[in-house]
Amino acid sequence: MLSGPGSIALTIGFSSLADHWLDYGAIILGICIVAVISYVTLRLSGQMVRVIGANGMNALTKLMGFLLLCIGVQFIVQRRNQHRHRSGITARHPRRPEAVTRRSRRLAASPPRWQEAPIPAATCAGLT
Repeated sequence: MLSGPGSIALTIGFSSLADHWLDYGAIILGICIVAVISYVTLRLSGQMVRVIGANGMNALTKLMGFLLLCIGVQFIVQRRNQHRHRSGITARHPRRPEAVTRRSRRLAASPPRWQEAPIPAATCAGLT
């Protein structure tokens, strides 16, 4: 159960993102740390069940499922961003491009605000 589909997918996902030997070293170190934590947890599991109780075990099960879901969503988003970066797409398209086009046409047709109000001749007389 410890080396199920979730842990295998996580290891493959992290390995595919590794670019340098330090990345692989960090992955191996992480695997070793998880192995030690798993050993200690399994060794003390009987005592933990007595302390946590049935409700605590249900809550812990739901929490672990949520964390696994978050890891899966992270992989999906990360791959999508890598694909968009490789294909040259850097920003999202606007939801309503026709609204943006109408607004840009309206702004291009109207004169700038400083040209709308003429300057009174009395203020210009003292400048010359």
